Amino acid sequence: MKKNLLALSVATALLATASVASAAVSDTGYFGARLGYANADWNSSADAWESKEKSGLGGGVYGGYSLSEYFSLEGAYNYIGGFEAQNGVDTKDVSIHGPELSARFSLPVNDAGSDIFLRGGVMYAMGSGSDGEFAPVVGVGLNLMLNDNLAFRIGYDRYFETFDAEPEYNGIDFDVDLAYVGLNYVFGKSAPAPVAEPVTQTITNTYTLDANTTFGFDSAELSEQGKTAVNQVILEAQNSGLEFVQYQVTGHTDRIGNPAYNQKLSERRAQSVADELVAKGVAAADISAVGVGSSEPVTGTECDNLGRKDMIKCTAADRRVEVKVTGTTTKTETVNK
Repeated sequence: MKKNLLALSVATALLATASVASAAVSDTGYFGARLGYANADWNSSADAWESKEKSGLGGGVYGGYSLSEYFSLEGAYNYIGGFEAQNGVDTKDVSIHGPELSARFSLPVNDAGSDIFLRGGVMYAMGSGSDGEFAPVVGVGLNLMLNDNLAFRIGYDRYFETFDAEPEYNGIDFDVDLAYVGLNYVFGKSAPAPVAEPVTQTITNTYTLDANTTFGFDSAELSEQGKTAVNQVILEAQNSGLEFVQYQVTGHTDRIGNPAYNQKLSERRAQSVADELVAKGVAAADISAVGVGSSEPVTGTECDNLGRKDMIKCTAADRRVEVKVTGTTTKTETVNK
């Protein structure tokens, strides 16, 4: 009787702890099945019936509803058997079965829903030769989510005073230890609430300066029109809202003339634009300047086989300075976790 009262006290304490520590917020439901090893902890008795086989199997089906991530109510139907009692030369198979109600207090271990749990409740244990007994139960275990809907459970339960023997079976009196594994299906799990997070993007804007108007003929000195064009690039970069801005300046020439000369001219013109950027307040460390001569024409082969006068006119688009402005922008986007 004292053991029974102690078990009831433990189960009541678990229920109280769970109720106080948790807010009743609708979450998920689940159902599953379990199977494991059972051991009958036979209480010593002077009566005729004594233990013969203490090992057995236990299992059943269970289901529950999570009122919050910390607290669930759980129902089950259990079968525990395989035990034997003896009275002289006579033996009796002993098993119990019946419904169970418990409270489960969980400690979450990850965002997926896995948890370590304690539970406490009561089973109405019925069996052949038993009048039926309210058997308190306490347990501990681990619930591991395998995916969004399937969970693996491993646990240990202790059932107290599980057999209320009828007079002819006096002496059949035992508690049960049950170590088990289970698999349960979780339903009603809602999608995670969207989370606002900063997202950084790299953006590149390309500006093409016409070398025919930006520079004088065969010159690397910026014209007033060229300086205005460079200043416009800076203004647009500042108004774009980009951070950590870098300027990549590339000089190009047409294919007319000596390639080596064209290479040097493209380098000088790229450097002139870079110098003007610095003069307008851009840090030199944020600028790179290169010349590629006539190696990257935008006209392709459309100007081939033309006379010099027509060639000069046709390749005008190749004579240019490109300024690539690269920077980062950060904005808040809503993402699902």
